[in-house]
Amino acid sequence: MGAWGTGISSNDTYCEVYERFFSMYNEGQEADEISRALIEIFDETIRCEEDHTNFWFALAKAQWECKALEPEVFEKVKSLIEG
Repeated sequence: MGAWGTGISSNDTYCEVYERFFSMYNEGQEADEISRALIEIFDETIRCEEDHTNFWFALAKAQWECKALEPEVFEKVKSLIEG
């Protein structure tokens, strides 16, 4: 994973998840379908202690921007923040 700053979105994983989400969304796929696909595609990243937060933050922001934030994703991000 490459990072170029301290911001939540300042790393390769976040950008890749976020960009893939909107690429698929712009092709007409539904947010919930995209999310399921991304969870499968990024399974290894999700299991990586050092990188999993980047995946969940990107997915949550993309869902939120589409007004499709799933309660499970919200709770996951909330638990990551609250530690």
